[in-house]
Amino acid sequence: MPDFAAPWWSIDDAIIWVASADRASLPKDYFWEPPELDDYAYFGGLRELELALLEGEIIAHASVDAAPMGPVHESFWSSMNFVPFWSRSQWPVVLIHSQDAFRAEALLDHSEPSNTKVPDAKHPEGAFGFYRVARDVMFRRDEILKRWTIQTIREPLSKTAPKTRAKRKLTLKVEASLAKMTHNGLSLAKDKRGLSDADIAELLLERWHDEGDTEVREFEAVKKQVWRYYDRLRTLANA
Repeated sequence: MPDFAAPWWSIDDAIIWVASADRASLPKDYFWEPPELDDYAYFGGLRELELALLEGEIIAHASVDAAPMGPVHESFWSSMNFVPFWSRSQWPVVLIHSQDAFRAEALLDHSEPSNTKVPDAKHPEGAFGFYRVARDVMFRRDEILKRWTIQTIREPLSKTAPKTRAKRKLTLKVEASLAKMTHNGLSLAKDKRGLSDADIAELLLERWHDEGDTEVREFEAVKKQVWRYYDRLRTLANA
């Protein structure tokens, strides 16, 4: 549970705050109880925070590639993917890694291997690389509250937000996979690259099969989640 009075907030606490529909009053004892997860609101909050970073509206401090903590320039975030994944908490947590992979020798942190080969003098055919990772991403509490004020009461992002755990898991699965997928060498994280929703749904199902995921998913359900994913991006980009 986030400590409302703490001077620094983690990115996961900040996303929950941004995604909350009602921030009209301070919680008792300066602790704020996160609401029940609404995955549509969550991804909207994540994108709002990401856009605020890209536009320099807020400054994050982080450890990049195992370096000491420090402020991160806004231009850095344009090269990173924000990948939610399920942990033990009710809300997802976010892994932040580069869109491109790097040679092992170019990085200190080898915790996030890539399935993409990168040029390597020792291996003419290329060698599997690693993603650059940003960890311990923190924000000043006052900056978050200034940008997303306590008095702000947001309209629900969707009147038909998915409520079942199955839909929630599929939403997170699509989000996490698209953050890492490419088509003809170009990232699908923020652009369909000319593909249709059906094309991307097929790619997702093939990817999950190749990864050994045996869970049965309906094609139309995956296709719908793909549409929702890119529709959220369009909505936030035009906000």
